[in-house]
Amino acid sequence: MINPFQRRQKQDGRHTPNLWPVWLVAPGALLLVALAAYGLYHGTELLLASESTGKGKRPVSVQDVIKTS
Repeated sequence: MINPFQRRQKQDGRHTPNLWPVWLVAPGALLLVALAAYGLYHGTELLLASESTGKGKRPVSVQDVIKTS
């Protein structure tokens, strides 16, 4: 089996860059984007909910959170 992290041999004095395989990078990038979206959504919800806990203020609806984010 070929080791994807092993440096490739030079051809005619040129160096081929050692890039990470797409099957490792793509799922990690998708997971990072999903976590960022989840955090932004719930962070916005917490911010809006904390500001609306004062006297006479109504609770924030989910539609308001979606509009804000």
